[in-house]
Amino acid sequence: MSIGKFASNLILTTAKSNTEILAEVKNQFPEAKTTMACIAWYKSDLRKKGLIASKRAPALTREEKIQQLKDQLEELEAEE
Repeated sequence: MSIGKFASNLILTTAKSNTEILAEVKNQFPEAKTTMACIAWYKSDLRKKGLIASKRAPALTREEKIQQLKDQLEELEAEE
């Protein structure tokens, strides 16, 4: 199993932190030059593939954006 597959598997099947995943990788592959940035990249790649949830809030619909702007306008007008 490759380092990438090993790390990705840990990301997908555990609730371990990036630090814990890196420690597991280093334990399994002592000669690996894997860094925290590598673990973050694996997570990002899994997000892009839709295999783990995005950290971002879901995008607003057009109607939700319009309502949000109307609400902001009302707040500004009330401040005058």
